[in-house]
Amino acid sequence: PVCTYKPMPDYPEMAKQAEIEGTVTVWLYIKADGTVADVQLYNSSGVGSLDQAAMSAAWNTRWTPARNNGIPVGVWTSITYNFVLTD
Repeated sequence: PVCTYKPMPDYPEMAKQAEIEGTVTVWLYIKADGTVADVQLYNSSGVGSLDQAAMSAAWNTRWTPARNNGIPVGVWTSITYNFVLTD
């Protein structure tokens, strides 16, 4: 599948205040119609609020479905979110 829209997750306020950064990778199941059917945590940041923010954002992604011999098919894929504080 090809991601056509990947919104940035909301940075959790408590994590911001504590100056916590991290990387979260989530698994997504993209249906044959390009919609997200399932989101699962694949690689945790070690911070629950960052993990939850990434998973919430993943539900709002948009996709062009994968194809097998020209026919749209459902597949698992992953995306990574980097939570980095900027000045």
